[in-house]
Amino acid sequence: MNLRFITYLTLAAFLSGNTWLGAVMLASPDGKTYVGDQLKSFEVNASGDISATKDAQFTLLNTDGKSFKLIGQVWLGGASNTLSAPGDLPDGFAVYMRETDGLHRYQLSSQSFKVKRRNLNGALKNTIVEAATLSKPALGVWIPFSVEVTASKISYQFGEQRGVIPGPLDMDGSNRIAFAPGTHIKDLQLEMLDDTSVNDTGVNNPDGQAQPLPVTELQQPAPPVAAPNRGRGARGRSTAASTARGGPAQRRLPPNVLNSVVIIEGDQGAGSGFIAKMRDQFFIVTNQHVLSGNNKFTVTGVDGTKYPVNGALFGAKDSDVAIMKIPTAENFITVDDNSASDANIGDAVVVLGNAEGGGVATQTIGSLLGVGPKLVEVNAKFVQGNSGSPIIDRVTGKVLGLATFVRTFKSDELQTAADIPQMHWFGYRLDTIKDWEPLDWSRFSSEGQQLAKMNDLNNAFIKTIQQVQAKSEIQVTNATINKALSTYSQEVTNAMKAKNARDVNDARQRLWVRLVAVLDEDSSAIDSSKLYSFHADDLKQQMEIRKAIKDYMLSIITQFRSVEANGK
Repeated sequence: MNLRFITYLTLAAFLSGNTWLGAVMLASPDGKTYVGDQLKSFEVNASGDISATKDAQFTLLNTDGKSFKLIGQVWLGGASNTLSAPGDLPDGFAVYMRETDGLHRYQLSSQSFKVKRRNLNGALKNTIVEAATLSKPALGVWIPFSVEVTASKISYQFGEQRGVIPGPLDMDGSNRIAFAPGTHIKDLQLEMLDDTSVNDTGVNNPDGQAQPLPVTELQQPAPPVAAPNRGRGARGRSTAASTARGGPAQRRLPPNVLNSVVIIEGDQGAGSGFIAKMRDQFFIVTNQHVLSGNNKFTVTGVDGTKYPVNGALFGAKDSDVAIMKIPTAENFITVDDNSASDANIGDAVVVLGNAEGGGVATQTIGSLLGVGPKLVEVNAKFVQGNSGSPIIDRVTGKVLGLATFVRTFKSDELQTAADIPQMHWFGYRLDTIKDWEPLDWSRFSSEGQQLAKMNDLNNAFIKTIQQVQAKSEIQVTNATINKALSTYSQEVTNAMKAKNARDVNDARQRLWVRLVAVLDEDSSAIDSSKLYSFHADDLKQQMEIRKAIKDYMLSIITQFRSVEANGK
């Protein structure tokens, strides 16, 4: 099965679940706490995006005097000067840290990090120090941000800009997020830190001022990227230490690791997987989408071992991960049970799998770029056939995640192919999966085949629209679309022979009306309430893509009708 390529239209970014640890919560100005998807005094949509109709703040409860890490994403809406002093919210967003009496604080905004009316050691004063200047970000896109606040430093990230404000820092004061109308926040994760385990490394210049890294503006939504991870003991070694003296990126993998990789071949495609020992039982681990839609499949180890495929099958409810029980295995890989703590950003990684479905185990080398609640991002450029491959941290020797998809970021998927997208490689973490559901193979296969047909139709529509936009010859394989195009071609030919411009316009309008009808008829074929979780999520994505396609076609119909109404 091919690797999943996700290209954004007007769709929401990939959502990771919010996780609240201990007694840490959010609160609005009226003191109502954040519980589930309800945040009083704010607006929370079905996807969990938080916004407000006027300038607003909410507090990070129970973080006063404590070390914590905050991760999220922000959609900037534009500057506001009504909530705070000018410059506090240059693009409608800021994180206030250790704030006392509403004035004295450390402040990360979309364009700077400021120390407001206090010294680094906490003494109050009347000046405002701009410790770091950030490049002005693009508005209207999702941008990841994070802060890690301890007594010794504040580490921050905004987009791809990072830096450290060195301490010692005053621990007093509240912590809050401020934002203006038009700004949205999502994927918030708040974690209380153990001060004794915080790593004090940072990016500083000799005089102690923060040094933001080179800036690359994000043009489309991106997943949350963890602040620098807090390695413990030998597992927290630096990237430099791990690559010195012929480090893990250059050492050979142990035979048992390579031999634990399996090749999965189905009647609809091929993918990868690996053998893991979990709770004293052996499982084949792969992606649900590798198995989905196949009538049957085989699992073969790179050492030639044939594994049975009749064991109990389970799917993660909120991740594209499947596990199938097997009786026993000589070779298996250890799954990291705490990727966020054991792995460090920059660790060398290797992706093992059946690249391009060639039937051999290949190695794709790269490094770890980020860790989120459900995902890891790497720059190991895995390809089709690598779906289900293990992403192995060469420092720990453990599996960080399951290679799953390449996300391409474009402003509009219906634009021409000449616009080259940015590509990012992601895998699902295995250590954060909480809920599994048993899968009946016959039902799972049937659901996958239905959704594959829907996906094929979506792709056919997108290709048709791209070709119409480019005024090129339309070539699609879908019979229903071709029938509509054939009828349109005949109607236009007849109208042009009769030199009737109005009939030509009517024929074009009828083409788009027919295509909309095709979409509407196909959309009612699947009931999401009767699907397994993975397929229900897949259907939701397909319907979002379908809505964007339909909205585009309806806009064209509206234009034709406007021309007709104006008699042009």
